[in-house]
Amino acid sequence: MKELFKNKNYVLLFFGNFVSELGNVIFGFVAGLYVADLTGRPSMLAIFMALGAAVRIIASPFAGVLVDRWNKVRIIYGTDFLRGVLFVGTAYLFYNGLNHTEATIVLLIVVGLSGLISAFFGPAVTSGTPEIVGVDKLQAANGANSIVASTTAIAG
Repeated sequence: MKELFKNKNYVLLFFGNFVSELGNVIFGFVAGLYVADLTGRPSMLAIFMALGAAVRIIASPFAGVLVDRWNKVRIIYGTDFLRGVLFVGTAYLFYNGLNHTEATIVLLIVVGLSGLISAFFGPAVTSGTPEIVGVDKLQAANGANSIVASTTAIAG
């Protein structure tokens, strides 16, 4: 495992994946809590969590096929950039003021789009890993990637 983290490209992929997925999970959870507080309906948290997961589950088979055909590095950069723009744009909208209904609609859309982006980001990271580390270190890399998935699931 030590040798795996001597590979600069894998370290960048590992920590980039970790930060990106952790930010996505935290945003979805906080958005759900915020809307539950705005509406007074705790069920809104469940709706937000389910929406992001459902979009990702539905889109993943299609995204996986496309990821195999496209440049994985560009997908990773592009999806991460899009998600960043999406979250910054959301912050800008909230900074300028939204009423409760507008805030709920905006956050539902953002969580759905974030799930769609994740449907492309996840397979790109997974399928790009063998190209970075090689077949001999793939098992260790997959184990390290499982740490990212477990940690973000626990944090979420």
